[in-house]
Amino acid sequence: MGRYTDGKTVRLLVETLKRGQTRQVACRTAGIHDSTFNAWMRDAKNKPEFSEKILAAEAVSEEALVEIIQEHAKSDWRSAKWLLARRFLHWREQAYT
Repeated sequence: MGRYTDGKTVRLLVETLKRGQTRQVACRTAGIHDSTFNAWMRDAKNKPEFSEKILAAEAVSEEALVEIIQEHAKSDWRSAKWLLARRFLHWREQAYT
């Protein structure tokens, strides 16, 4: 079972999240339960850098994935439309009644 103090657990979480995996998958990879992860995220007093590392790792992943979509949008307009609809609410399609 992963422990916060061993350093390896946090590194595995961060690296797994950077690759685009979900928090749930990152927890399984690092050998911790989701509830442990959530407790660490809330424990700003004893683990102030943990949530910063996690959020930064997720931002790296998001940036890389958006870059892929933007690159693909150059040859397929649907990628751009898909991203617009998720990024800007006013671009979402609405059913006509």
